[in-house]
Amino acid sequence: MLREPHGCFEQLSSTTHPGVFILRIMEASGNLRPATRKRAIGYPESGYGKLKAYEVAGGGFEWFGQGQANTLLTAYGLLEFTDMQHYIAVDSGLLRRTRELLLNRRNGKGGFLHGDWVDKHPTAHTYASNSYIVYAMTEAGLGDAIRPEYDTAVQRALAGRTRLKPA
Repeated sequence: MLREPHGCFEQLSSTTHPGVFILRIMEASGNLRPATRKRAIGYPESGYGKLKAYEVAGGGFEWFGQGQANTLLTAYGLLEFTDMQHYIAVDSGLLRRTRELLLNRRNGKGGFLHGDWVDKHPTAHTYASNSYIVYAMTEAGLGDAIRPEYDTAVQRALAGRTRLKPA
């Protein structure tokens, strides 16, 4: 199940982040041998080194590391890097820039800015994306900083509707 990470940000993440979970499970089993642990940590280290290259100017991440940061992808990166730091050294500056970008992407209405078209035409996907961003930021320890966005995500989930007034 452990593989050498490769590809764009999304492809790298699809092998790197599960490797962190596999390592966590192997450690919890109590049967993790030192040689296996070293090999298992090598994949997230390699993936992290490659993922850093997809950070764009101003912080945040984009599939190919060019242009404007993608809010949803950046939230995933924050979650992934937060999980990784339990096993490998993750640049605190990278984490800070990633958190700051996401905090700056709040729209003041309980959601996040995703880009011109999405912000002008919110859909159920936009609301689900906002909820995921809240989840990632909460897991990264930012829950108190995003209380309005958290409350909005909870209200939408409890309402059980896919079409609500845009945030």
